[in-house]
Amino acid sequence: MQSAPDAKDKEERTVPLTQEFREFLAGYGRPTPFMLRPDVEQGKSLYRYDFDRPYYRHLEPLGFRWVTPHIMRHTFGSLLASRGCSIYKIATWMGDEVATTQKHYAKLLPIDPDIELASTAQG
Repeated sequence: MQSAPDAKDKEERTVPLTQEFREFLAGYGRPTPFMLRPDVEQGKSLYRYDFDRPYYRHLEPLGFRWVTPHIMRHTFGSLLASRGCSIYKIATWMGDEVATTQKHYAKLLPIDPDIELASTAQG
């Protein structure tokens, strides 16, 4: 896991990484302790790194220029919800309020086996 500031509220939070992505990063190489160098001014952006240019330069030859960071973010939340991850965890990882995350992703949750508890209750 890596710690990174959230662009929404500027708070630091832990961003979970899948094993597959950690392996990709390990193979990608890291010449310094930072993937993105905070000591190098990258442009006029308020942020220390302009993400868009290298992101789209990577996606263009793959034919995925239409995949925006927002689409990737929504896909991340959707995949987690559809596989049964708790709304609370998804909200925490995405830096959103639980109510916001629930509104967007709860409909994707698989059938909850806890519903069967109502019919098996001792009465």
